[in-house]
Amino acid sequence: MRNLILSSLICVGLMSCGSATNNDQGVSFTAYGWAAPDDEGICTFGGVTGATVIMSSGAIFAEIISSGEILLVPGLCFMVGNNLTKQGIRTDRMYYRFRIPGASEQPPTTSAPFSVVLSAPEVGGGEEEDDDGPKAQSVTAGAVVLPNEILQWINLNRAKLPEPPFKLEGYYTVSGVTTAGDRMETNEIGFNFRIIEENIIIPGPAPTATPGSSGLEEGI
Repeated sequence: MRNLILSSLICVGLMSCGSATNNDQGVSFTAYGWAAPDDEGICTFGGVTGATVIMSSGAIFAEIISSGEILLVPGLCFMVGNNLTKQGIRTDRMYYRFRIPGASEQPPTTSAPFSVVLSAPEVGGGEEEDDDGPKAQSVTAGAVVLPNEILQWINLNRAKLPEPPFKLEGYYTVSGVTTAGDRMETNEIGFNFRIIEENIIIPGPAPTATPGSSGLEEGI
C-alpha cells in the first residue's frame, strides 16, 4: 500500500505518468524558427528573426522587414523537425508568450492551432558516412507570428507600456503527439519586434538622381 501511495505522489509531481516524453532541449522534436515565403509563395527556412510594428493613432499594424522587402505578418512560416527513430509526430498547437522590457504589465500568453505531420526519420544506406544515420524530417507551415489578440492588448494598454520605440520579445513552442501516444514540446524560439510610431520613417535606399531630374520620385 505504501509503494502504491508513493507511486501516485510521483505521478502527481510530474503532472503525468507515461503520457509525456523528455525532448532533451529540442533534440528529438526541434523548432528551427521562422521563414519568409519566396516570390512563388513557397516558404523556405530563411532565419527571419525580427519585425517592425507600426503604431498609429487609432490602431497598430505590423510589417515584417526581411531582406529589404515588406511582408505581412501572417505571411510567415514556422519550421519544425522530427529526429525520433521510428516514430512520427503530429503537431496540434503553437504556444506564444511575450515580454515587453520596461512595461508595468506583460501581454498574456496564448496559443493557436498548428497542425503538421512529421514522418519518422529516414535511415540512410548509402556509401557516404553521413548517409548511414537517420535523416531528420522537417516541415515548414504557415503560422501567425503576432496574434491579433496581442495587437489588441497593446492598443488597449498603451499607458502601461514604454514610449515608442520599444522592444517586444516573442517566444514560441510547438506541441505534438508521437505515434507512440506521447506528448512532446519543441525547444523555444525567440523573435524580436521593434515597436515604432507611425510618423517614424524606416531607413531605406536613397533615391538615385538621373540627368534632367530632381532625383526624387513620386513614391512607391
